[in-house]
Amino acid sequence: MDRTVRILVGDTGIGIALEDQSAIFDSFRQASPTTKGVREGTGLGLAITKRLVELHNGSIGVESEPGQGSRFFFTLPLTSEEAIEQEIEPIAGLTRAKPLVLVTSHEALWRDETSRLLEREGLQTAAATSGGDALSKARSLHPNLILLDMELSGKSGWETLHELKVSPATSRIPVLVVSPMEERKMATAIGAAGSLMKPLSQPALIEAVRKTLHSERTLQILVVDDDPETRQLIADVLADEGHTLRFARNASEALRILADTPVDAVILDLFLPGRSGFDLLGEIRATEKLRLLPVLILTVKDLTEAEQEMLTVQATAVLEKGSGWRPLLLDELRRLAQAGSGRKVLIADDNPAARELVSEGLRGHASTIIEASDGREALEKIWATRPHLVLLDIQMPEMDGYEVLRQIRLDPSLQGLRVVALTAFAMQGDRERALDAGFDDYITKPVSIAKLKAQLEAAFPEGRL
Repeated sequence: MDRTVRILVGDTGIGIALEDQSAIFDSFRQASPTTKGVREGTGLGLAITKRLVELHNGSIGVESEPGQGSRFFFTLPLTSEEAIEQEIEPIAGLTRAKPLVLVTSHEALWRDETSRLLEREGLQTAAATSGGDALSKARSLHPNLILLDMELSGKSGWETLHELKVSPATSRIPVLVVSPMEERKMATAIGAAGSLMKPLSQPALIEAVRKTLHSERTLQILVVDDDPETRQLIADVLADEGHTLRFARNASEALRILADTPVDAVILDLFLPGRSGFDLLGEIRATEKLRLLPVLILTVKDLTEAEQEMLTVQATAVLEKGSGWRPLLLDELRRLAQAGSGRKVLIADDNPAARELVSEGLRGHASTIIEASDGREALEKIWATRPHLVLLDIQMPEMDGYEVLRQIRLDPSLQGLRVVALTAFAMQGDRERALDAGFDDYITKPVSIAKLKAQLEAAFPEGRL
């Protein structure tokens, strides 16, 4: 039997007339003029709340009489503790020497041949024979990629894909679907990384798998070291990881690159000609757009206690050049890549309920959702995380949406970033003003899931990551 929980909040205010009760959950609707001396709202609070409750399969309502106060209530389905524990089961095996691909198909011959092919390419494989088996192994193994045959017996491929993408434990694992028909639009709409048609050629399969794995793990890395042999050694160590490397021999070159080029991480030697690595690290942390940039120290220097304390605060990791630094560097970069992989969307709004509504709508369609509560925080997080799509409220404290947009458009490293204006007020001429200012689009709150998906499709026209 399904269980529910009912939450009720009552007041002793002026109450709401029966004829107004159905309308108060609509956008921009209020039951009566605001009480004297109280600042007017936008008429969005209950509309946003209704959307949030319905996104969780619940219902909301009100009981009220004029002069007798009001009682607002909502009902939600109750999840058992056992189900919650299954969802947050610890993830195992994230750090691997080789990526793991979970090959899912009820056809033993196709499953075995595909696994052997991937293993010859240097990948690890695990097999799942059904949708249920795939869900179980995805939770326990947390593979780097799932290859999903849509012609499964029992639980269908579409059901399996949907469950993989709605479960917090598996939603970020890339899935490549394999089908006898062209299914790209449907598959990417549900959250797949891509789609392949049967019969598959070996080169097409390998290319798709490599592309998906690299899209999950690729970083833009700046290596700052004046020793050419060390630079080449780092390049050799990272050769199979799919990262893009830029090189600088001193602090001045590094700062020039950081000013004009998007960088996800810096590998920094402390011994540099002119300004030292310590000086460069200090300048990076003093620069607003770079202060959260991951910096990995790779050095032969015998650090003093004071230097160790400083680097603990300012650096992401400190690695000593010696026999064991290579796997440690790979682990750090894989951790960073995993944290920043997939579709990244930043939501900037000073209204927590509005941010929550947008986040709920994006869940399952974006792998990383970043939130900011004011314009200045939004700009800092855009510089630090490099999202693919920004949803920007126009009216925010500290710095409004127009000023944040102006700063984005002035930064060459953010060229091409899609920025969409959000507003609670749809006044005549506002859309034209926003587009003229440089916003890519303009949508009004409360935002529907259909509108959010349309923005994702515009930011990722080919379903790419």
